[in-house]
Amino acid sequence: MPQKPVKRARKLDLSDFDAFVKRQLRDWNVPGAAVVIVRDGQVVLSRGYGSRNLRKRLPVTPDTVFPIASVTKAFTTMALGMLVDEGKLDWDKPVREYLPEFQLHDPVATERTTPRDLACHRTGVPRHDRTWYYTNYDRYSLVKRLRHLPPSKDFRSCYQYNNLMYTTCGVLIERVSGSTWEEFTTERILKPLGMTHTSFHIADLGKMPDVALAYMERNGKLREVPYRSLDGVTACGSINSSVNDMAEWLKLHLAKGKRGRKALISGKTLADMHAPHVVVPGPYPHPEIPMSAYGLGWSVSPYRGLLRVTHSGGIDGFSTRLSFAPSLGLGLVVLTNRSGNPIPAILELSLYDRVLGGERINWSARFKKERREAEKKEKEEKRKRAAERIKGTRPSHPLADYAGRYEHPGYGIIEVTRKGRNLFARYELLEATLEHYHYDTFTLRDTHRDWSMMVTFAVDANGSISGLSAPMEPALPPATFARAKQQQE
Repeated sequence: MPQKPVKRARKLDLSDFDAFVKRQLRDWNVPGAAVVIVRDGQVVLSRGYGSRNLRKRLPVTPDTVFPIASVTKAFTTMALGMLVDEGKLDWDKPVREYLPEFQLHDPVATERTTPRDLACHRTGVPRHDRTWYYTNYDRYSLVKRLRHLPPSKDFRSCYQYNNLMYTTCGVLIERVSGSTWEEFTTERILKPLGMTHTSFHIADLGKMPDVALAYMERNGKLREVPYRSLDGVTACGSINSSVNDMAEWLKLHLAKGKRGRKALISGKTLADMHAPHVVVPGPYPHPEIPMSAYGLGWSVSPYRGLLRVTHSGGIDGFSTRLSFAPSLGLGLVVLTNRSGNPIPAILELSLYDRVLGGERINWSARFKKERREAEKKEKEEKRKRAAERIKGTRPSHPLADYAGRYEHPGYGIIEVTRKGRNLFARYELLEATLEHYHYDTFTLRDTHRDWSMMVTFAVDANGSISGLSAPMEPALPPATFARAKQQQE
């Protein structure tokens, strides 16, 4: 049975916390981390660990700025909530009442989707992240492209995380408030909280003296990678901040929306944001965390019977997490500069173990076991794909015939070119090679990152190359890109 949460916190022992963090950085090959812990409205720890810049051996400090990725989403729902408090927006009125041009692939969802649906990920539309991850499309273009991106589930039938719907939330804020999302967030949230080290764009990082570089691990070695711009999807994940700034954001939520005596948002609206709205489907691998739900910009789940409100973030070179337990007046923010590492979650759960008492679970060992199982599964899948390859086949046409422009109304353009004996593909910002797999199927391989996908060319009744299909969204069949007509003639 889950342990009942402690009503008033026991003593929080952080005497070995520094050593614990440093050990996690070594064990998980992570350059650096910044951590802040807030309790009863006071910062009890704010520290940097490790390096923000390995080449120059620069340390992480509490003022080091990191991209916080999807931890941004709660700033967007806070802005929506402020507009709700002012009577300018209703969580449950159709989005089209505020954005008449809003259109999804499903006409029923188009007419009925509300701001609440956008914010709790229940539109029926899966992520479709490749519309923005490799492109320079701006927020307005991305919202316009939603009509060409099919759903994978019925409207409101289930939770499906979707960054594009938060991009839509940002445009909605602009339409209702008359200010840009950045202006509204700055004036209504950042300035009142004194968050002077917080910004919105990757270009802003170059202007800051204390900023973390981005790292990924490949073959056991760390390598620096370029920052990933989120300028097109700003409201879903573009904020850059430090743990000293994020401490003020954390205090606001623990204080039920108040900054001192002033309420920036009503307690009622904030409680609605922190409440579960849609169940996040399992499996739930750990008995201490038996279920999970999503609110409005927040994940909501118990840990050993203790209610937590959290959100994680991840983008090229960074993994982040914010978590708080309202009943204990306790929370933390962890920012790290390496992709895909579990240290933010390890530190969070370790903190709660310290106040709940009893056995401290070795979360690092659990996550290592999960990592080994995932790596084993990935190897098995690679072997299966290799076995499915039909050897000894050739493309049906000379390589020059595959060169051309291939278009999809939602995803954009894939340009295929031939150079010598090789084919290359460019999808907006993505540069890739096309390596023959079998028949008219090729492996599209990112030349800068360890990523690939299979694309298959189609032949029409006249024997001409008429298009290609590519698995742009894992929850759906491959998307079809039609070859530009002038190139078929």
